[in-house]
Amino acid sequence: MIIIFDYHQSQYMRKVNYCSFVFLLMLSIKVFAIDLQPGEIVAPVKPFNYIQTSYIFSNKDSYYIAGKKVLNGSNIDSSSMTVRYGHAFDLNQTSAFFYIQSPITKIDISGMSAFSYGDTSGKSGLGDTSLAFAIWPYVNREQKKYFGVAAYLVLPTGDYDTNRIFNIGGNRYQTALQAGYQQVLYSNINWMIALDAVFYGDNDSYLNNDKTIGTLKQDNLYTLQSGLSYDLDKKYSLAAALFHTEGGDQTFDSTDKHNPTILNRYQLTAQAKYSFGIFSLQYGQDLKTENGFKEDERLILRYTFMY
Repeated sequence: MIIIFDYHQSQYMRKVNYCSFVFLLMLSIKVFAIDLQPGEIVAPVKPFNYIQTSYIFSNKDSYYIAGKKVLNGSNIDSSSMTVRYGHAFDLNQTSAFFYIQSPITKIDISGMSAFSYGDTSGKSGLGDTSLAFAIWPYVNREQKKYFGVAAYLVLPTGDYDTNRIFNIGGNRYQTALQAGYQQVLYSNINWMIALDAVFYGDNDSYLNNDKTIGTLKQDNLYTLQSGLSYDLDKKYSLAAALFHTEGGDQTFDSTDKHNPTILNRYQLTAQAKYSFGIFSLQYGQDLKTENGFKEDERLILRYTFMY
């Protein structure tokens, strides 16, 4: 949410304002997606530290190929607890932000007889570690206009087994670049738009559906997102965002798998700020999935403490 710093506010509310930063990162089983929440492209006013814990639940139960449902009755429940440490600071008089996070994830799987070429049992363990660095080249606090850019790195620290079809870790490095812009449309209504590109390293221990193990390569993945946020007052806010993702076609040992990602989804957010921290509740789902499992619902609970 866009909040301009007011020196007459309480010390806690000042910290809340410092936390109006950009580029929340979330990981799913299938893709590395960077989700910006509407209103979070406001540059930090001054340095601060924060610790954030997030619980993410996702359910998928149908599989699509070329836009057609080819499998129903399967079920993938993924739940993860993520801990993130972040630090906002000044870099040559430019606002900057850094964070590092790691999740612990549990996957429950059923109805996967069609995927008999590998292990489809449930699994729990440590996920991949993510790092992010963001700066704001343009900040106009008077007109409430902000432009930020960020770079991401995902390290293959997560649990991975070559014989498993659904792994917690990706067994490859991932990088990403993202740019976002935000401004006030009217009074307490804010608009944002962002574009990101994800770049994948190779997974040299990938189990293909012909039961062979080889190298998986993946094309770049692009996401365009836009959203609106509405500030009810200084404590509560509501937001809605739409996402469109394309790209990510995969190649296994030089053979094209013809499975590009074409995905439309939405996400709703409610946020509340209290003296002891910030709480966020989010809900979303896929509207259209061209290839792969369709996410029927995603629920996110998040708590942030700044100091």
